[in-house]
Amino acid sequence: MKNSGNSSGWGVKYPDDTKKVFKKFSRKEQEKIYSKIGELQTLQNPLSHHQVLPLIAELKGNWKLKWGNFRVVFELNSRKRIIEVALIERKTEGTYRKLKRR
Repeated sequence: MKNSGNSSGWGVKYPDDTKKVFKKFSRKEQEKIYSKIGELQTLQNPLSHHQVLPLIAELKGNWKLKWGNFRVVFELNSRKRIIEVALIERKTEGTYRKLKRR
């Protein structure tokens, strides 16, 4: 996983396949994704962001950052202050099934 630190807030760990995943998105979409994740990094508690919701059932313990038709699924490592990104996708019927297969 690639790690992106933020000295004043939370660090971010991206999956190794992030470059491949990002090729699916336009430059503008990529910038928006990084911007949204950046918003989480600056908060004392990223889970307090108004667009963050918990996942349920088998995905309990994961959180989603949602806006428009985009989803960023992540886990929070509070002890290390790391946001561990698991999935970056456009919302479809199969979005969360992809995460279950990982």
